[in-house]
Amino acid sequence: MRKILYLVLFNAVILLMIYSFSATLTSCTKEGPAGPAGTDANSWCILCHYYEKMDAVYEQYYTSLHGKGTSFEEEGNRRVCAACHSNEGYIETWYTGQDTTLTDYSWPENIKCDGCHYNHITLDSSDFDYALRVRDGFRLRMDSSFVTLYGI
Repeated sequence: MRKILYLVLFNAVILLMIYSFSATLTSCTKEGPAGPAGTDANSWCILCHYYEKMDAVYEQYYTSLHGKGTSFEEEGNRRVCAACHSNEGYIETWYTGQDTTLTDYSWPENIKCDGCHYNHITLDSSDFDYALRVRDGFRLRMDSSFVTLYGI
């Protein structure tokens, strides 16, 4: 008889704890005041971020050496090579302005979208730049040739 009483009591305590926890979760979902009016992101973003265009961009990426290459697996983990051969190394050296990374990378990744692009800062015509990290081009380290946007 005591076992049944303890079991009922235990279940009641558990149910009370679940109810209390769920009550605290629902109290966190209140909406705050509306922010200032701004650009309608749906009408702005759709200029570039629509299915057909994004599918073409992904297809170009995945068939390029950035998308299907494997040099990041061997060269991307070494600090002297990571700036060109890993996503993390490229971003780090872009921010620091150094030729090499601070340290080796244990698990480098191939160059991804966020290696060359960052999130838009604003949603107006002044930010219509494909959110490129490098806009004026850059000099290749292997042969010192200068590459501009789209290789032009």
